[in-house]
Amino acid sequence: MKTTGQFLLILMLALGPISANAHSVGENASSPSQPEQRQPLSVQSELETFGRAIVSAREGIAAVEQQLAGAKVVDISFDGQVETPVYHVKAYRNGEIWNGSIDAATRAIVRDSWMPASQLDAEDKSNIADLKRAGFDLAEAVAVAEKYGAGKAVGAGLSRADGRLIFLVVVVSDGALKEISVDPAEKSRRSPPSSRAF
Repeated sequence: MKTTGQFLLILMLALGPISANAHSVGENASSPSQPEQRQPLSVQSELETFGRAIVSAREGIAAVEQQLAGAKVVDISFDGQVETPVYHVKAYRNGEIWNGSIDAATRAIVRDSWMPASQLDAEDKSNIADLKRAGFDLAEAVAVAEKYGAGKAVGAGLSRADGRLIFLVVVVSDGALKEISVDPAEKSRRSPPSSRAF
């Protein structure tokens, strides 16, 4: 869905442009002729808050799917810039989309609302239809990305590449952000997911 894309866009804007010799967030980009570039305090603060979160994205997905029997999470993103850190979550169940937030310390639902899936745009409808057929879900994609990226997922959602459903997962590893694309069609071929560092 679009929340993960919005989260990625906010992080990319906060971090600045990615050049041809891009580096991971947290790496020292300085050289003798170039002053040290630091990530903005708000992004650094967000990553530090995420590092202290008790509930992982996978646990957040499991909590929502348990509390909303029959639902499948389609988007999750961490928000540490609120008084109590939360995960914003979207889930699909029986033709409806649940938009909610869960406490990143207790797994409790702190906000929720429902809307008909018929109100989604064409791309989101297509993503959900493909997810139903995929035999692979967001929780599995997060597990693959966390293993491959050697870190913890801060956000994940559905997207498209070459007309096919993919899962985009943002992982925090050693203070750096990595976007990992997990293609459910590749799960049986043992090919590693693609990734890029911010």
